[in-house]
Amino acid sequence: LEYFVSEKYLNKLSGIILTGGNSLSHLGGNAPEREVVEKKLIKYATGKKLPLMGVCRGMQVLQNYYEVPIEKVDGHVGTRHNLLFKNEQINVNSFHNYGLFKENLGYDLLPLAFAEDDSIESIKHKFYPWLAIMWHPERNNKISKIDSKLFKSLF
Repeated sequence: LEYFVSEKYLNKLSGIILTGGNSLSHLGGNAPEREVVEKKLIKYATGKKLPLMGVCRGMQVLQNYYEVPIEKVDGHVGTRHNLLFKNEQINVNSFHNYGLFKENLGYDLLPLAFAEDDSIESIKHKFYPWLAIMWHPERNNKISKIDSKLFKSLF
């Protein structure tokens, strides 16, 4: 485990992506070691003010880091749905059972996108160059203009 979070390797990073995957361990997932590494990466990104992107599970990792409740959502698995993203309607793929609602948003996190059920589908940090999304750009045949712009603006 220490191999993955040693200063020797961390000092080479210019940004971090917390990727998608199964649920967090307290929500039934089975990768507590991964969560230890992700927490250390977030602490490192904080200290160095590195860009950080969370994708789906990665957004949940950020929520967990800030002790923001993660709630069960319905109708977000294996589908596409519309979001209001920065006052623009977009359509994204969706594959998650847990989400975030505004009443639980951490004080340093700002909402960027909402699903029709009012769950938050994207957040950014007030002070750090961090952005998180609940959809999966990597699952599209072609990256959308919005997703491309998000990643380019951060990295």
